[in-house]
Amino acid sequence: MSIEEFFKHELHEWRATIEFYLADLDILDNRLMEVAGKNTKTTIMVGVEHFQNQFTLQKNNLQVFKHKVQEQDDKLNAVVKEIDPLNDLNIVDEQHFLREAVQLNEKIFQELRHSFYRFLSKVF
Repeated sequence: MSIEEFFKHELHEWRATIEFYLADLDILDNRLMEVAGKNTKTTIMVGVEHFQNQFTLQKNNLQVFKHKVQEQDDKLNAVVKEIDPLNDLNIVDEQHFLREAVQLNEKIFQELRHSFYRFLSKVF
């Protein structure tokens, strides 16, 4: 597999991961609305508001990453058309930066999901 193919494969995986997390956030958000509808205690509503804010933040972050992945894909397509594609270290550096950012966001999302499930276990 060439480096270009590897990068394309990574970008494809990241797109799929981002779409998965966006869909998962919709599910978590619906579940949160169930909690809000069934509970009016102040302590529970504080938790609901916290998770609403976190879900909104994560959705925004995922949309930013989705856009960055598309930009990187566009750049990669342009670079591949050149004679010596990966002599442009900028594209390699951007891929590396994006890889680390996606991995960090994935870790943050997993922690948020687990935190939300702990909240749900206390509420139900």
